Amino acid sequence: MPDAITQALVSTQTETRTHLWTPTNEVVFTPPVLGRVFGDGRALFRVTTVNNRPRWWVVRGCSTWTENNDPHDGLVPVHDHIDDVVQAIADQFGGLPNMLGETEDAEYVDDQGHPFDPADIVHPQIDDRTGISWGHLDWPDLAVVTFEPHPVEAVRRLGIRILAC
Repeated sequence: MPDAITQALVSTQTETRTHLWTPTNEVVFTPPVLGRVFGDGRALFRVTTVNNRPRWWVVRGCSTWTENNDPHDGLVPVHDHIDDVVQAIADQFGGLPNMLGETEDAEYVDDQGHPFDPADIVHPQIDDRTGISWGHLDWPDLAVVTFEPHPVEAVRRLGIRILAC
């Protein structure tokens, strides 16, 4: 059972319109929230895969995680935890978390050796065969629970906004 903060986060999710390359390829979806919380859960991330783009999952990660692969000030790259995140997404929503192999005939097989067609994967199932990306998300207003993002998270967002000016 998700905690109160995750339940409140789920209740804030609404239909999102997004596209990958051009607006003519627009998709409408509601970003699913991963029920598993990593670390203190006070940082919010968007995780997507090449094969699931432009759709994504909302993940509560530890406030010590940084989206950069260059750790500093005691922060740890999300990359160091991404396999656990992908596995948690697959556990909750289904899909292919690094479990595919290819036979000599280039047929995809699941972790039990059964043939599988990757075209059958539909978001929110995950297909991470060709790469993953992530980035921070701003926390929505969670009026129904008392919650403050970790101070490291607030400073990170402030720094990003200053650099973006």
